[in-house]
Amino acid sequence: MGVYRFEDLRVWQAAKEQCDRVGALIIRPEFRRDGELSGQMNEASISVMFNISEGFLRRRDKETMQFLRYSYASNGELKSGYY
Repeated sequence: MGVYRFEDLRVWQAAKEQCDRVGALIIRPEFRRDGELSGQMNEASISVMFNISEGFLRRRDKETMQFLRYSYASNGELKSGYY
């Protein structure tokens, strides 16, 4: 049994949950005061999710790996925002 939709990937599901958590976090008053930080964190979390799906849809290992690297880097950017 294979995976035919990116929505079925556990890593994409985790990225979607993370994106939802970031969305809830950045509307808090302490984050809203820094619009640049909250915007950057929102964009990074979305980038993680989008790059996983785009890489899956490329269907070529080399291209898929490149998009997973983008996703990994965006996740690091997001992690830095928590500090």
